[in-house]
Amino acid sequence: MTAEVRRVVLVGFMGCGKTTVAPLVAGALGWSSIDFDEVIVDRTGKSIADLFEEYGEARFREIEAEVGSELLARDGVVLAPGGGWAVHAGRLEALPTGTASVWLRVAVDEAIRRVTSSGRLRPLLKTESPAETARALLAEREPHYARAQHEVDTTGLSPEDVTRRIVAILRPTHDLNPDS
Repeated sequence: MTAEVRRVVLVGFMGCGKTTVAPLVAGALGWSSIDFDEVIVDRTGKSIADLFEEYGEARFREIEAEVGSELLARDGVVLAPGGGWAVHAGRLEALPTGTASVWLRVAVDEAIRRVTSSGRLRPLLKTESPAETARALLAEREPHYARAQHEVDTTGLSPEDVTRRIVAILRPTHDLNPDS
């Protein structure tokens, strides 16, 4: 990867803060932010839960991959994919030149607290034991997330603190210039 960052992709488990932090980082950089799930819902006219229920996780991941390929071609953007997007083999290693990847790490108990606070359970946690499912899923996914170039532990931090840490990582080490 060249030193010039043209886009940022935030990866991590559900509840790590990707959707919340992406617009804050984008604002700090003077860029825009795009949440993969919002694009998917707009295009399909269905909620993420409905897509999982009607078509299954495999078809959802295909749609997510298509959206990701399109969005990763844009410059001056902070991207927030779903928690499973980065798990596809080789996905983080194949990011386009000029893409900075940041793993937003979160402790599993914190992730569960965050995702259940809305009262709506995520599709992958609709099991007999959501906490056990989350622990197993996070253990499976962490090695994939760890392939990101940078890591920020979000546990116990405010979205603003996470944003400051990401910007501090990016600004001193990269020329942020989406217009060249």
